[in-house]
Amino acid sequence: MVLPEGKPRFPRTWAIAPGLEDVPLEGRDRFSLEGFTLPVAEISQEADQLRIATARVRLNVQLRGFFCQWEVMQHGSWQLAASDRSTQSYNFGWWDERVYHYLKRETDEMYFGLGERTGETNRKGQSYRMTNIDAMGYNARTTDPLYKHIPFYYI
Repeated sequence: MVLPEGKPRFPRTWAIAPGLEDVPLEGRDRFSLEGFTLPVAEISQEADQLRIATARVRLNVQLRGFFCQWEVMQHGSWQLAASDRSTQSYNFGWWDERVYHYLKRETDEMYFGLGERTGETNRKGQSYRMTNIDAMGYNARTTDPLYKHIPFYYI
């Protein structure tokens, strides 16, 4: 989580409901660990690398230049799940007051989960505005999604 002002812009979330039927109407504190297990983690550091690993997920942080790679355990070996772009992965307000994060893209990547939007299931190569609206004349094929828009990456 990147906190340019030291606190979340929106302290509550409605996107995470671990073990619950639904998120409470007032939302959930973004820092709450309620409903999550705390897996055992191994932390190691070498000269230019920090590694945090559980039995199923591993994060490698290159400290020189700050570059992250995420791996998941599949079929007994670590598989790369996502990787920061090797140069300028993070933009902390160079062009404006916003924070940007850039990931390396692979040729076989697939993107799913853009809410109420029809068309091709794999959203790779497309551009979408991610905002919640209640548009007059809504059309599922030609307008941006209403309400829920939580994209996810599938390996």
